[in-house]
Amino acid sequence: MSTIYAGDLSLSNTEASMLVATPILVGALGRIVIGSLTDRFGGRTMFIVVSVASIGPGSAAAASMAMMAPGAWRPTLSRRAEPGGTTG
Repeated sequence: MSTIYAGDLSLSNTEASMLVATPILVGALGRIVIGSLTDRFGGRTMFIVVSVASIGPGSAAAASMAMMAPGAWRPTLSRRAEPGGTTG
């Protein structure tokens, strides 16, 4: 997946590596904090809290991707039909 993003965004090898490593590192550090809070408050409570807390950042990430590549959400509408009746 990183090769696709690296090609589309013209990323260097270092930038593509950071693209892959950042969510892994954030997730690993977050598990430490969330794990200790889960021990204290319980799994069901923390599941709801983390789910609700993820709505804002997830929506912001989706919106930023839509702004960077507006045609990405409608690939069949933004590309012209190829000869033979298929879209690209």
